Amino acid sequence: MKRIFAILFAALLICTGCTAQTPSGAASLEESSVSSVSSVSSSAPEVFDQPPENREELPFEQMKYVQPDLDETIAQYENFARRVRNAKSSGEVMAVWKEEAQLCKDYYNMYTLSNVLFSLDTTNEENAANYQYMQDFIAKLKPAAVSLTRSILQSPYRSQIGDIVGAHVLDAMEIDTKNYSEEQLELELQENQLTTQYTQLLSQATVYETQEHTFTTSDMYYYIYAGSREDRQFAARLLEDYYRDLNQQCGEIYTQLVALRTQRAEISGFDNYLDYYYFNRSYRGYGREEIENFRAWVKEYIVPVYLQLKNDASARLGHPLNLFEYTAPLPEQTRVSYLESITSASKLVDIAVGILQDLSPETREMIDYMTRNNLYDLTSSPNKATGAFTTYFYGWQEPYVLSNNDDAGTYIHEMGHALNFFRTGDLMVLEQDLQGSDISEIHSQTLELLASPWLDRIYTDAGAAEKSNVFEMFITILSATMVDEFQHKVYENPDMSTEQLNALYAQLELEYFGEIDNLGLSYLDNGLDWVDIHHLFESPMYYIEYALTAVVALDFWQDSKEDWDDAFRSYIQFIDIPNDVNLSDSLTLAGLDNLFEKSTIEALSQNLSSYFSGNSFTE
Repeated sequence: MKRIFAILFAALLICTGCTAQTPSGAASLEESSVSSVSSVSSSAPEVFDQPPENREELPFEQMKYVQPDLDETIAQYENFARRVRNAKSSGEVMAVWKEEAQLCKDYYNMYTLSNVLFSLDTTNEENAANYQYMQDFIAKLKPAAVSLTRSILQSPYRSQIGDIVGAHVLDAMEIDTKNYSEEQLELELQENQLTTQYTQLLSQATVYETQEHTFTTSDMYYYIYAGSREDRQFAARLLEDYYRDLNQQCGEIYTQLVALRTQRAEISGFDNYLDYYYFNRSYRGYGREEIENFRAWVKEYIVPVYLQLKNDASARLGHPLNLFEYTAPLPEQTRVSYLESITSASKLVDIAVGILQDLSPETREMIDYMTRNNLYDLTSSPNKATGAFTTYFYGWQEPYVLSNNDDAGTYIHEMGHALNFFRTGDLMVLEQDLQGSDISEIHSQTLELLASPWLDRIYTDAGAAEKSNVFEMFITILSATMVDEFQHKVYENPDMSTEQLNALYAQLELEYFGEIDNLGLSYLDNGLDWVDIHHLFESPMYYIEYALTAVVALDFWQDSKEDWDDAFRSYIQFIDIPNDVNLSDSLTLAGLDNLFEKSTIEALSQNLSSYFSGNSFTE
């Protein structure tokens, strides 16, 4: 999918001149669901505070990394577990658990800070070492953390504890402990090392470098599109060499990751990683069957709408669509260009900040707080981690946004994540933060679309830009579904070579997007560019959630066309749904359509077809 956004960005440059992160692998931050909608409404007030009103502001530059001692922390967890086993009441158990929560918030502050500092400059050896230490710290701490979890679950006061934190929270913890064994620790450590290696490799890879400038893939696509014949040929050769080498290096890392994840699944008694993954997420309200049905419906209903638009554009232009055109087949997209006054990335950041200040009181409060405290770094720079992400300092109750994309849509997208984090109250215990990316991406994608009335501050034709943004959300559904099918096939056949992975990716692109004229770039024809998708390496199976949440975001956007104020109020209410509610129950509470019903996807396809044909949405 990165290829798509790189090409879109290159096209935008021609006309004018980016995930939420939480620490992975920690027992205390696994995702969960509620057993029923009614349990949410009854338990939420006891579990979650209102959005914090008087948090202590801590500017980013005052955050100091202090490395926690692993042996000391393990000893603290052993003491916690012993005290829980000897507890004489549910109150004693909860007192211990709250102590652990504060400790957890403290070391997760250090994890998050090490991650941000590393991502800001992946060449800084000290920051890289600190981030690797914290990844390993979390993994090595897990046996002691799981021991504490089991002590809580086996407590004779479990029923009373469930009344306090939510019985569904304890159920989620139990699923996590069932699948964990100390045999997995070494595999997890190896996985951490490989993902860090991939991040460094991708962020430090260059297509072409001179004394004055480092050229990116987006630069090369610009020259291929608009350069002279000699520039096009030179850029093509550079890209071919770049992706040939990158594909081999990243392919080797990925095949090792697949093998490690498969081994972890087998140790836990599963046939493959897919079964292991979906068992661990069985409390999300849907599973493998629902995802496979969703993919089938996207192919049945959404893909044909795209292919018809693509064929119409091809007929209009008089030639097959090339790599710059297949993601932009609407006539309006030729009019999407930045205002002449936008002369730098920093100017774009200022405009995005201004939009958030004017969009609503809620977004103004959030962006003003983050600006005062330097809690975002948005413009692109060398050696910065690729893409964009939003993370959260649990102990300090502050979000942080990092982006290496000079794109206003990416900025606003990430600030949707930040808005949810900003409005999250202080948690009694971190196990209550069960919000999955299948919900958090709704926060971000919806804010992108709800910002449509302010697009005239960025683009020369705001109406065309809005239609283009909706189309990009449409493309996201296709791309994310395609990448999910790629991952499913990979983990069903974990011994695939890099060459087989390339062939699979090329075949799936053909199925979802049809024939594309790649202008002679053989690495695209042969599917070598899948290595750009960092989620495959760092967050397996995450990608489908971009498709799920795009469907919901489009639902909110459709409502906004009838009454923007009412749609935004509903959006804030959705953001404020307690973090322990799963996707299906959240949609029910918000009165939104069920993603896992065929009729929802069929209706969306009809709505998209009507909208892009110049008609209004159907009911």
